[in-house]
Amino acid sequence: MQVVSRRQGQCLFCSFRTQLSFSTSATAPRENKNRGQEKNQRAGGSAARSSEFRSNARHAQFRPAEGAVFDRNHRAERPSEERSDARHVRFRPGEGTAFDRNYTFERPSRGGRDESGLEPNRFRPERITNPKILSQYRIQEAGQAIEAVLKSLGKKLLKEEILGRLNLADKELLDRWATFQGKVTHQLHSDEGPEPPLLKRLRLAHVEKSGQGLELELKYAFFGEVVASRFTKANVADQERLANLRYPAEWFPATRGYQREFHLHVGPTNSGKTYQALKRLEEVKTGLYAGPLRLLAYEVYTRLNARGQRCNLVTGDDRRTADDDAEAPMTSCTVEMVPLNARFDVAVIDEIQMIGSEDRGWAWTQAVLGVMAREVHLCGEERTIPIIKELVAACGEKLHIHKYERLSPLKVMPRSLQGRFKDLQKGDCIVCFSVATIHGLRQALEKALKCKVAVIYGSLPPETRAAQAKLFNDPDNDYDILVASDAIGMGLNL
Repeated sequence: MQVVSRRQGQCLFCSFRTQLSFSTSATAPRENKNRGQEKNQRAGGSAARSSEFRSNARHAQFRPAEGAVFDRNHRAERPSEERSDARHVRFRPGEGTAFDRNYTFERPSRGGRDESGLEPNRFRPERITNPKILSQYRIQEAGQAIEAVLKSLGKKLLKEEILGRLNLADKELLDRWATFQGKVTHQLHSDEGPEPPLLKRLRLAHVEKSGQGLELELKYAFFGEVVASRFTKANVADQERLANLRYPAEWFPATRGYQREFHLHVGPTNSGKTYQALKRLEEVKTGLYAGPLRLLAYEVYTRLNARGQRCNLVTGDDRRTADDDAEAPMTSCTVEMVPLNARFDVAVIDEIQMIGSEDRGWAWTQAVLGVMAREVHLCGEERTIPIIKELVAACGEKLHIHKYERLSPLKVMPRSLQGRFKDLQKGDCIVCFSVATIHGLRQALEKALKCKVAVIYGSLPPETRAAQAKLFNDPDNDYDILVASDAIGMGLNL
C-alpha cells in the first residue's frame, strides 16, 4: 500500500507558504494521484505567487534537501544522521554563493548599490552567532564601506561650508583629498603592524552610526589633517607644552607665588573637625567655605549672616548676596564654584576625602592647589592623609595634621525592631532609600505613634532640609522621629 504525505511548508525568511509533497514510492495509486491533482489545482494560486517571490534572493536560498521533513511549526530539519547543529539548517545559500577565508559569504552581484556603497543583496549577519566570525565579518564589511565613501565623498567636499574655511582652491582641495584618500586606502590594505587609530575610528563609526556617521568621521579626519599640516615646529612644541598635565601644581602660577599654610582636620563623623575649622573662619575678616552639597553651603551662609558677618552664597544654580552687597568679605559655595582669583585669610574645604571621586574629585584637587588663602583648612577622613601630604609637598608648603575622636558613642542595636513602631524612642532616625518609602513610612508612623515626623531627602530644597533638621533637633516640639534618606550622612548636624 502506497502512502503519500502532503504538508504545508513555510519559507524561513517570510510568511509565504507553499505545498510540498513527499511520497514513499515512485508510483502511487490512481485514486491518490487524482486527489493530489485536485489539491494541486486548488493550490495553483500559491504556486503562482511563489514565482513572484523567486525574484527576491532571500527566497531563492531556501531549498530543502532530499529527505527533509517538516515539523508542526513548519521548520525544516535534516535527516537525523546529518543533524549536527540546528543553525546550519536555517540558511542554505543558493548557486553562486561565494565564501571567503573569513567564513563570510556574498550573494552574486545583481548590480546597483545602496547609500552606504554596498550591494543591496549582500547578506547581513543576523544569523551569525559565533562572535569571532561576526567580528571578522564586520571588519570586512567596514573596509568595503570606507572605500565606497572615499570614492564618492571627494566631489561633495566642494559644497561643504566647514571645509570652505580651509581657504583652499577647488583644485588644491581635491588634490589634498586624493592624498588623504590614498593614505586611508593604503592603511586598509596594509597588514604591517597594529591597526592605525584613524582606521579604528572609521570602523567604529561604520558599526555604530552607519553611512552618515562614517562620512562625518572622514570629513573631520580630513579637516584635521589639512589644519595639522600648517603647524610649524614651534606651534607643535607650544601645543605639546600646553597639553602636558603631568605637573598640576604648576597650573596655578599666581597661587604658587602666594605662601599658604595647610591644616588637615581628620576624624570620624561627629568628632568636631568641621566645627573647629569653622570657628577659625569666624575669627577672620575674609574667608571662604567650600562644601560638597548646597545644603552645607546654605548652612554656613545662614550661620555667618546670623553672626553679623556678611556672606555670599554661590552654588551651581543659586547665587545670593548679603544685603545686596556683591563685595561681601565671606563666601560660602559648593566646591566646584571656588573662586581661584580672589584672596582670603582662611579657606575651609569640607569632605576632602571626595578628592578620590571619579566624577567630582577634580574640583577638590583644583581647590586645594589653586585657592589663594593664607590658611587652608581641610576636613575629612583619616585615609586622605597620604595624598594630601603629597599635594602639599608638590606645592612646597607646610602641613599641620589634627586628629579627632568621636564625641558621642555609636552603637549597633543587638536586635531589629522587626516592624514594632512602638519601640521607637524620641530622637530616633529611620533611614530609607526611596522618596516613596520615606513618605509612606512617615504616614504609618504618624498614625501609629500619634506624633509628628520630620523628613529629609536629597531632592528637597536646602531651606526645607535645614528647616526639617531644625524641627527634629528642637526638643520643645512634637517632631520626635526623623525619616530620611542617606543624604543625612553628609552635612547635617542631628
